[in-house]
Amino acid sequence: MKRILTILMALAVMTTVDAKPQKDGEAQGKERKTEKKAKKKKSDTEVIEAGRLYVFGVALSPADSVVYMTDELLLDSAQVYKKTKFLYGRDVMSRQLANHMAAKGEKNRICSVTFAKSVKALDKLYTKQVKQFQKRGFLVKSVGQGEFRFSTIRTE
Repeated sequence: MKRILTILMALAVMTTVDAKPQKDGEAQGKERKTEKKAKKKKSDTEVIEAGRLYVFGVALSPADSVVYMTDELLLDSAQVYKKTKFLYGRDVMSRQLANHMAAKGEKNRICSVTFAKSVKALDKLYTKQVKQFQKRGFLVKSVGQGEFRFSTIRTE
C-alpha cells in the first residue's frame, strides 16, 4: 500500500504546473519549443506493422497472494511503435484483462501485458515470471484461452 501511495505522489509531483507569470518574449520562445516537441512526439508515436506477435497477461493484487496469468496467445496483425518497438495498445489490452478479472469478481487487479516475436522467446519470459512469482510465495493460476482472449488494437 505504501508503494502505491509513493507512486501516486510521484505522479502528482511530475504533473504539477509551473504557475510563474510569463513575459511576452518568454511566451513566444516557449511556443517555439512546444512546436518542436510536437514534431518530435509525432515521429515517436508512428506505428508500423509487426505481423504476428505472441502475448500473455498477468493480473495481480498487492493485497492477495494469487496471481492470474493468461495462456500464451497469438496476435495475428499486431502493430508496434516504430521507434521503441513496443506493442501498440498494450494499455488497452491490460484494461481488457482487468475488466475480465473484475467480471469474475477479482477486482483491483494490476494487469500487464508481455509480448515477443517468437513462441520460444515468450515461453522463456513466461516461465521466468512464473518462477519469480512462486519464489515470492504467490499462487499462480492460469486463465485459459477459452476463458479470455485479447482483442488486437489497431490504428485507423
